[in-house]
Formats: sequence, C-alpha cells, structure tokens
Amino acid sequence: MSLKRIGLLFFSALMLFVTVVISFKRVLVSGNYFGASDFWKFYNSVLFYFSGQNIYTNAFVVNKASSMASIWGQADGNLNPPFFTLLLLPLHYFNYSRAFQIWNMISVVCMFLGAYLALRPFPQWHKNTLPIMALFALYLPTADNIACGQMASILLVILASVWLLARKNQDISAGLLLGFACAIKLFCGLFLIYFLCLKRVRIVIAALSVFILAFLMAGFVFGFSAYREYYAVLGEVHWYASTWNASFYGFFTRIFSNTEGNVSLLNLPYLANGLTVICSVALFSYLIRFWRKQSPQQFDLGFSLVIVAMLLLSPLGWIYYFPVLLIPYLILVGEGNMGTHLAACLLLLLSTQMWGLLIPLQIKTMKELLIMGGMGFVVLLGLLGLLSVVAKGVRHDENLTVSENSWILIYSVIFIPSLLYLEGLAKSLYLLCH
Repeated sequence: MSLKRIGLLFFSALMLFVTVVISFKRVLVSGNYFGASDFWKFYNSVLFYFSGQNIYTNAFVVNKASSMASIWGQADGNLNPPFFTLLLLPLHYFNYSRAFQIWNMISVVCMFLGAYLALRPFPQWHKNTLPIMALFALYLPTADNIACGQMASILLVILASVWLLARKNQDISAGLLLGFACAIKLFCGLFLIYFLCLKRVRIVIAALSVFILAFLMAGFVFGFSAYREYYAVLGEVHWYASTWNASFYGFFTRIFSNTEGNVSLLNLPYLANGLTVICSVALFSYLIRFWRKQSPQQFDLGFSLVIVAMLLLSPLGWIYYFPVLLIPYLILVGEGNMGTHLAACLLLLLSTQMWGLLIPLQIKTMKELLIMGGMGFVVLLGLLGLLSVVAKGVRHDENLTVSENSWILIYSVIFIPSLLYLEGLAKSLYLLCH
C-alpha cells in the first residue's frame, strides 16, 4: 500500500472520528434543551398519547425534560403520519434527553448503513468505502439531518434496500419495504407510480398492503380521527418560504410571495401557485413518459429520478432529506462520463452552501432569499438535468481525464464548507459547555 493511500485512509478515519464525536457531543448538550430540535415534536406526540390527548395537540410540553423554549417551540408541529408516532411509542419509557440520544444513535447507525448499502452495486468504489463514509458523515445536509433530529438516515436505509432488492427482482421484499417508507413519509408514494409504469405490479401490491396495514394499526391505536387531525396540522403550515424548503412550492413561494413575512422579489402569490402547478405537471408528465419507455438497463436512472422528483414535487421537500440523494450521485458517477462526474461535483459543492436555516420572518436580504433559500432548489434541478442527459445516452468530453490526485483535491474543496460548519459547531459546543 502506497504512502499516499495510507495517508488518505488515516485522514478519512480521523475525520470520521471527529465528526461522530462532535455530533454525539451535540446530542448530549441539545438533549438538555427541550425544543432544540425537531425531535421534540415527535416526542411530544408520544407524551400526548400516553396522557390521553390527541397526538397532534398544538401545545408545548415541558414535563420529563429540562425546558428552554425557543423559536421551535412556537413554529410548527409534528408533520409525520400517525404510523410514525406509533413506531416511537417505546420512547415513552425514557425522558426527553435519553430518548433524543437513542434516536440520534439510531440515525447515525442508519447513516453509515445507508451509505454502505448504496455503495454495494459499485465494486470499483469499495476500496474507497472509508473515505466516502467520512465525506458523507461530514456532508452539511447529513449534519443538518442529525442536528434537527430528522429521519433522512432511516429513509436512506429503506430506499437503498428497496433499490437493491428491486435490482435483483425480489419484488415482494422490495414492495414490503417500500410500503413501510410510504407509511412514514407520504412523498415516497411516487415510487408506486414508478413501479406501475414499469408494470412491476407485485411491488405495488406488496407496498399498498403494508401501507394499508400501517394505516389500520395507527388508526386502531390512536383512533381514525387522528388522520383528520393530521390533515388539519398540514393545513396550518406557514413556513413554506423557509430557506430549507427546496421544493417547487417552497422556491416559488419564497420568490413571489411575502405572505409569510419574508422578503420576496415580487408579491404575486397567484404566480407562485401557478408556477408550482405548471412545473409539477410538466415534471410529472416527463417522468411518466420516461418511465414507460425506459429499458431495463435504465432502472437505476429511473429510480434516481424518483428520489429527486419527490423532493421537488412535495411541498415539504426540506434540505435535510438531501442525504437520500447519495443514490442519484453514485449512479450519475457510475453511469455518466467524466464531464457528468465533474458536473455532479459542482452540484455537490453547491449543496454545501445552504448555510443557516431561516424561517420566513428571518429572510431579509436578497442573499438570504436567492442563495441560502435557492441553492437547494438549484441542486435538485441540476440533478434532474444531469440524470436526463445520462438517460439519453449523451456522451461528450470522452478524452477528458482527471488524475487521482486531482480527484482528491476536488473533493477536498467540495467539503471545505462542511468542514467549516463542523469547526463552528465545535466552538459553539465548547462555549455552551463552559
């Protein structure tokens, strides 16, 4: 093994260790502040159930935890279906701090497991599993997912498993897992349309069976009125213009409407709604045509298009779901040419520029509106375009070559913003702990 190779592996292991330690330390600290992450909303629903209340009660619970109300305390509620709360009921036996630690340990394990699974179809990259794991752990949206107490890591494991099973034509197993994904995140339902277009009916039937079973289980436990209450909570969302919303609706609402208190280029809410509908219909029509005509060799590309499209089409396509884009990135690099790889690297760099999570009232400048609030949307559009180009078999820059040293430099530059974020987080934790 060369000295350069040893150095790369050592540095990767060091970065992985530092990232995990700082993330775990943050969990220990933030777990003492009820309301410091989205997980408190999930935990609230569990407490509400055991106290005999509606799991979507619009209140701020402070029992079983230290209390420090923050803007998250008044901002929003649990936007997950009742079945997700059903899965979290065992956390009732722990106080908030311990429950948050358990949840984040599960997320970290799933983060590495999801990345490992996504790498399985690409044996040429197995020798770089450790560096890729380190970069993925350092990746800014991955850090945001862990910090917010969200579920992108778990979703990545499920979707990567569905992908691998479907590639092997294990349709029943793939469908069962897909139904589970749909039960915890409704936007995963776009995969049902994808597999219908491919006429892989067994996957769809298995997925619908699990989804219906999950629906009934949650209904029997919480009462079927919980679904009406869940629908009401979705109708109370008033932060679509937040900078972490990368969807069509989030972007156009931010740009063309100030109804949520943000700075906008123009205050034309009807234009925001109209453009969202037009773009959604156009994208959906394109996908249907592509999926119905795609060859078996294009399965990976079609699957990747679903992942990108579901974040664009869902009104709640937050950037902390971006870790699931690992699958499209790997497929782009694996099936595209050198030019595609470099373009994917540029998008990867842009996806690390989403500094800060601002609610609409905090958006005051054009920088916050267009850069912090628009970069995620641009990345999703870029991935959509690259996947479409690769799907058409367009080949160019075949003679372009990049040395191994150059690739190390390129990826080092890409992850500098994430490294700076990690440094800032370490400083904040030090000040908070002292």
